[in-house]
This record gives sequence, structure tokens and C-alpha cells, in this order.
Amino acid sequence: MQQRRVLIGDDDLGLAVALRAALVQDGFVVDIATTMQDALRLIGERRPEIVLVDPTIPGTRGWNLCRSLIEEHGLPVVVLAGRSTLVDNNLALDLGADDFIGKPCSPREVAARVKSVLRRYEGARESEDLRVGDLAIDVARRQARLNGRDLALRTKEFDLLAALATDPGVVLSRERLLRSIWGYTYLGNSRTVDVYACWPRTKLRDSSVSIEGVWAVGYKLAVRAPTI
Repeated sequence: MQQRRVLIGDDDLGLAVALRAALVQDGFVVDIATTMQDALRLIGERRPEIVLVDPTIPGTRGWNLCRSLIEEHGLPVVVLAGRSTLVDNNLALDLGADDFIGKPCSPREVAARVKSVLRRYEGARESEDLRVGDLAIDVARRQARLNGRDLALRTKEFDLLAALATDPGVVLSRERLLRSIWGYTYLGNSRTVDVYACWPRTKLRDSSVSIEGVWAVGYKLAVRAPTI
């Protein structure tokens, strides 16, 4: 069986080596990058399945590397942050990161959370394609099409739309969406779901489906009745 590959992007070599040992123990192949340039090079050469990254790694400005990994490379990302503040947590998840871990951290816990993120992605790849009205979602390829045209969706926009399309017409609470999409109890304001719902909602305009909010509960994917 082919081993899964992880990239750790962090200039704290002591922590990176400890994380690598824990992940290798669980059967992963692990590469370490100490700069943004090395991280991007290794992504191209080694094609990891998931990246653990400190957003302050040398060579990047702010959260640019995290944004690139998510939006351009489409990789699952676990943020390892030296500052474990609510603002940083919210920013990481709002960018589309799959998890946020503050330092200092337990290598065994990090390994467990990496496996949790990968299980969610593997479960998505095994799911059947979804079709609701004129919206078609290819879960395995993480592609959504509306009336035959590709929809440009960010990572978490896609995850939210796919979750709603799995049970069309059923109201999913914000808390349930946070658990199913991020996999852990979200420490910030659950209203972050409102932000993600707003973006794909505008892209579904003039289609037969719509994302509808239910006051004080959450959201559902509704199918509009055809006009006569």
C-alpha cells in the first residue's frame, strides 16, 4: 500500500522533527521545509496529501503561504500557529484551513488530527456525485457545475455546498456544519458559517437552487419550483 505523504512547513526544527517522528510512527512519509520557497518546491516535487504549516515561516508575508496552499494548490492544510489567539484561529479557518493547532502542541495530538482531516477527504472521495436541480457536484474531483458551467468555489465554499446538497431541503445547524466541515468544535463565532453561505449563494443566483437561511438555526439547500 502506498504511504501517505505529509509536508511540514516550519522553521522550528525541534518541533518539526518531533512531529515527523509521530507521523512516521503512524505510517506517513514526512518532508520538512523551513522556508516558503522550500515548501513550494517540495509540494511540486513530492506532491504531499496534506500540509502542516506555520504561517510565519520565513519567506512569506502574513498568511500568503496558507492562502496559496488552499486556493492555488487545493491541499488540505493544518495551521501550526505560534500565537493561539481567537483572531488567528478565525483567520485560519476563514481562509479555508482544515484545522488550527496552537503551539506548544503534542505531536501525538497533531498526528491524530492529521488523520482526522485525511479521513474527511477520503470519505468525500468515496461519496457519490450529488445532483440537485441544475447543480451537479463531483465530490471526488471537488468540482461543482451549474447548468453545465464550472462554479469557482473556495475550499470551504465547496465543502459547505456539498454538505447542504447531501440533504437538500433539510436544515443543517451552524454547529453541525462546523463539525462536519472542520471536524472539531469551532472555538470562534459560529456565525462564520454565514460568511461562507453568502459567497456561494451569490453564485447560485438565477439557478433552480438556492441556499436559504433559517432564523436562529442554520441553512438548507432549496429547489425552486419552475415558473409557468
